[in-house]
Amino acid sequence: NGDEAGAQAGSGKLMTRAAIKYISTITALLAGLTGVVMIGTFGSFLGFTVFVGFFFILGEKKQGFPDMIAKTAVFNKTDLA
Repeated sequence: NGDEAGAQAGSGKLMTRAAIKYISTITALLAGLTGVVMIGTFGSFLGFTVFVGFFFILGEKKQGFPDMIAKTAVFNKTDLA
Protein backbone atom coordinates (compact mmCIF):
# COMPACT_ATOMS: atom_id res chain seq x y z
CA ASN A 1 0.00 0.00 0.00
CA GLY A 2 1.18 3.47 -0.77
CA ASP A 3 0.01 7.02 -0.47
CA GLU A 4 -1.86 8.74 -3.29
CA ALA A 5 1.41 9.95 -4.85
CA GLY A 6 2.76 6.41 -5.20
CA ALA A 7 5.26 6.57 -2.33
CA GLN A 8 5.35 4.10 0.55
CA ALA A 9 2.53 4.94 3.00
CA GLY A 10 3.41 5.62 6.63
CA SER A 11 2.14 3.47 9.46
CA GLY A 12 -0.28 6.19 10.61
CA LYS A 13 -2.03 6.27 7.24
CA LEU A 14 -2.19 2.49 7.10
CA MET A 15 -3.63 2.30 10.64
CA THR A 16 -6.27 4.90 9.70
CA ARG A 17 -7.15 2.90 6.58
CA ALA A 18 -7.47 -0.33 8.57
CA ALA A 19 -9.58 1.33 11.30
CA ILE A 20 -12.01 2.68 8.71
CA LYS A 21 -12.11 -0.61 6.81
CA TYR A 22 -12.91 -2.60 9.98
CA ILE A 23 -15.05 0.02 11.78
CA SER A 24 -18.03 -2.34 11.96
CA THR A 25 -15.98 -5.04 13.69
CA ILE A 26 -14.34 -2.55 16.06
CA THR A 27 -17.67 -1.07 17.14
CA ALA A 28 -19.25 -4.54 17.52
CA LEU A 29 -16.40 -5.55 19.81
CA LEU A 30 -16.76 -2.31 21.76
CA ALA A 31 -20.53 -2.85 22.06
CA GLY A 32 -19.98 -6.39 23.32
CA LEU A 33 -17.45 -5.28 25.90
CA THR A 34 -19.53 -2.37 27.21
CA GLY A 35 -23.00 -3.86 26.78
CA VAL A 36 -24.23 -0.71 25.02
CA VAL A 37 -26.37 -1.94 22.13
CA MET A 38 -26.52 1.49 20.49
CA ILE A 39 -22.79 1.31 19.74
CA GLY A 40 -23.36 -1.89 17.75
CA THR A 41 -26.24 -0.33 15.84
CA PHE A 42 -24.16 2.72 14.98
CA GLY A 43 -21.30 0.44 13.94
CA SER A 44 -23.60 -1.47 11.59
CA PHE A 45 -24.58 1.81 9.94
CA LEU A 46 -20.92 2.79 9.58
CA GLY A 47 -20.09 -0.65 8.21
CA PHE A 48 -22.80 -0.33 5.58
CA THR A 49 -21.45 3.09 4.63
CA VAL A 50 -17.96 1.62 4.17
CA PHE A 51 -19.45 -1.26 2.15
CA VAL A 52 -21.13 1.18 -0.23
CA GLY A 53 -17.84 3.11 -0.38
CA PHE A 54 -16.07 0.07 -1.79
CA PHE A 55 -17.98 0.64 -5.02
CA PHE A 56 -15.83 3.76 -5.52
CA ILE A 57 -13.14 1.28 -6.61
CA LEU A 58 -14.94 1.20 -9.94
CA GLY A 59 -14.24 4.93 -10.38
CA GLU A 60 -11.38 6.66 -12.15
CA LYS A 61 -8.96 6.69 -9.19
CA LYS A 62 -9.66 3.04 -8.24
CA GLN A 63 -9.80 3.96 -4.54
CA GLY A 64 -12.30 2.66 -2.02
CA PHE A 65 -13.82 4.81 0.72
CA PRO A 66 -11.16 3.87 3.32
CA ASP A 67 -8.41 4.76 0.83
CA MET A 68 -9.97 8.14 0.04
CA ILE A 69 -10.22 9.11 3.70
CA ALA A 70 -6.74 7.86 4.64
CA LYS A 71 -5.25 9.25 1.41
CA THR A 72 -3.81 5.86 0.45
CA ALA A 73 -3.99 3.62 -2.60
CA VAL A 74 -3.11 0.05 -3.45
CA PHE A 75 -0.28 -0.42 -5.94
CA ASN A 76 1.83 -3.30 -7.20
CA LYS A 77 5.08 -3.48 -5.21
CA THR A 78 7.08 -2.76 -8.36
CA ASP A 79 5.19 0.53 -8.85
CA LEU A 80 6.05 2.01 -5.43
CA ALA A 81 8.88 4.54 -5.29
